[in-house]
Amino acid sequence: MSVTSRGVVYDRARLLKAASKAHKRQQKRRAIALYRQVLSMEPDNTELHARVAPLLARTRQRFDALLSFQEAANGLLRSGKTVEAIGVFREAAALLPQEPDLWVSLARLLRQHRNSAEAIATLLEGRRHFRRRRRPQAIWLLRQVRLIEPWHRATVLDLCRLLWRTRQREESLALLAGLRANTRGTALRPVCWLQFRLSPTPRNAWRWVRAAMIREPRAAPARSRA
Repeated sequence: MSVTSRGVVYDRARLLKAASKAHKRQQKRRAIALYRQVLSMEPDNTELHARVAPLLARTRQRFDALLSFQEAANGLLRSGKTVEAIGVFREAAALLPQEPDLWVSLARLLRQHRNSAEAIATLLEGRRHFRRRRRPQAIWLLRQVRLIEPWHRATVLDLCRLLWRTRQREESLALLAGLRANTRGTALRPVCWLQFRLSPTPRNAWRWVRAAMIREPRAAPARSRA
């Protein structure tokens, strides 16, 4: 037990023990209240933010949960604990899937950790949580994928559809033209098909017909061993 500079009695050990007990008993709101008492004295305590953030998320206190997750992850990054920070962001994205900043932060850390493929997969997983009225957030996540792999075919096709639906049609057609120039073989079929659907001109119709006629190259027959 200690007394703060303002004369407040602060029994840290008792509060943490009670918070942990409440947490184990699934008394989430009581645990949150107790953790917050400690955080009021230790606002930069990374470990406590990591403990309370999931509880806040599960009790639908999303804004406070987001702040605590970010504080926990940033504290770990300041200590050079990148892998642990990635873990915090993974948990945050799982509990708060409609917070696009979390997906982007997680992807950036993964990329810095030299895992671009997983960063792309993370952004595309996040994109699936943003439909209809949340198209701007979906577009933002897809643009983040393009910063890693500019002509990722599935991403660019998805992005072009969303841009078209949100009246950004010139950019949509320009991206499709760029994707067509960077695509070969049978992978051209969906690209030319979407280009024709969005802009049904004779030229685009001919491009689609030509793409539809492309066949996969035949595999060379295996040589028999003597």
